[in-house]
Amino acid sequence: LAAVAGIGAYIVNVLTRPKRLDTFSLYTFSPFELGVPAEDVEFPSVGGTHGVNGWYISHPEAKTTLIICPGYRGTKTDVLGLSALLWKAGHNVLVFEYYGHGAVVGTQVTLGYREINDFLGAVEYAKQRAPETRLGAVGYSMGAAVSIMAAARTPEIEALVADSAFATHRRVVAYAVWRTLHLPFLIFDWITDLLLLWRAGYRLNQVEPLRDSGRIAPRPVLFIHGEKDSIVNP
Repeated sequence: LAAVAGIGAYIVNVLTRPKRLDTFSLYTFSPFELGVPAEDVEFPSVGGTHGVNGWYISHPEAKTTLIICPGYRGTKTDVLGLSALLWKAGHNVLVFEYYGHGAVVGTQVTLGYREINDFLGAVEYAKQRAPETRLGAVGYSMGAAVSIMAAARTPEIEALVADSAFATHRRVVAYAVWRTLHLPFLIFDWITDLLLLWRAGYRLNQVEPLRDSGRIAPRPVLFIHGEKDSIVNP
């Protein structure tokens, strides 16, 4: 039991611990190198007490605003290349990083549970900046999972591209445990669930994009996944 509890605690710690980025890595790639007129912005998370960092790239002829969401522990720099291409194609672009995942460190991350509020905050900000445009979203990995869950909660997102999303929190953790420890997650499921509730305030079954995906219809969703993905089981 002690070993099971210890491994459960380790799983929860790895899940919720933010990745501290050194100063150099934060500034090796910026909009300046791509000639993109990105504006540093900050907007509030819905229902939260923190601000969310991002770049807003305005296009004078835009009829659409696209919200771009990086993955787990990712930064807005990770998706800057795509953001630049979409801006050059005529869209407004809002790219942001989830609280605790990028430049802001020292706070727990929750693999989608609280990050939904950051996404919904981005929707509100995009509506304020360009209320005449239609909204879409592109998300990667955890960002794709969050995009699915958030789109199910707001009709403002009219189209979604979800690249490498996980189906449920429990499944992606189980896949990681099997890949790392070569043990079935079922052994640690109950203790991990309890420790997650104690440490981060939520349970595994509260993050399930699979459950929310049907609520997006009839809006279009493009799901993309690589068959050799080693992080999220295809």
